[in-house]
Amino acid sequence: MVLSSGSYLISNSVCINQLFSGMSESKGGEINLQEISKSSLSTILKYIYTGNITISNNNAQDLAEAAGFMQFLEIQEACFKFLEVQLNLSNSREVEHVGERLFGRQLSEHARQFTAEKFMDIVASPEFSNFTKVGNGKIQVS
Repeated sequence: MVLSSGSYLISNSVCINQLFSGMSESKGGEINLQEISKSSLSTILKYIYTGNITISNNNAQDLAEAAGFMQFLEIQEACFKFLEVQLNLSNSREVEHVGERLFGRQLSEHARQFTAEKFMDIVASPEFSNFTKVGNGKIQVS
């Protein structure tokens, strides 16, 4: 099956639709997407054309951010689910922060609950020395 890149791209992303229909970028020869890494954009474009995507520890956070920016919410949700499955003692606070930053409420809540349930294990872990206390009793990763 051959896909027409323009119409398929436009129909699948509000961001791309806006870029190609009326914004100044639609009249120029270049589109500048500074908020998106080349590798994340490449992964999203491959997904658009093939329907397949590879999410890994190396790309999940950047890909979730790019997918959110481009409004490919199904990709962003897949990244959130991947991060949720990968949750462990050493990354629970970081995953919670990613969820908060990218409006992944369920991801953030799951990571917060994991941290609370495993708190004694986290305190005993070597990674705990990377936590610092900030105002109002909150903990921040250094």
